[in-house]
Amino acid sequence: MLSLVARRVASIAPRVARAPASTFRAFASKPVPEDEGHIPTDAEQATGVDRSEEVFTTVFGDEFFDRDAISGLEEGTKENPIMVYSAEPERYVGISLEEDSTIRWFCLKEGELAHDPITMNYFALRVISQEQINEALAEAEANL
Repeated sequence: MLSLVARRVASIAPRVARAPASTFRAFASKPVPEDEGHIPTDAEQATGVDRSEEVFTTVFGDEFFDRDAISGLEEGTKENPIMVYSAEPERYVGISLEEDSTIRWFCLKEGELAHDPITMNYFALRVISQEQINEALAEAEANL
């Protein structure tokens, strides 16, 4: 059986085309002198939304998208509610207490006040338009 396999491989081997060594070297190039030895950081090679987040965080010190639950220690009143920013007219918000591991979720809508009866806080949604986002990102890029 092994001899049959060996004969079959031997008969196929001459038909397999070998690529010349120059083909493999075609993609090799010397690094540009100023980049030699430099490994780009995540920020330097980021694109799209990832770049927008990175630039915004670097310049303003805040996260572009706040993914954390709102702390129950913040105080929001009817006159001065806790502001939640969004690009959409409604957003789901999570609130938790430090001694409690559960997160309570509720839907916050533009123009409405939401009240959390446990923490006695009020929340309001502030919609930020795409133009405002683009202006903030352009300002951040200019200050980078």
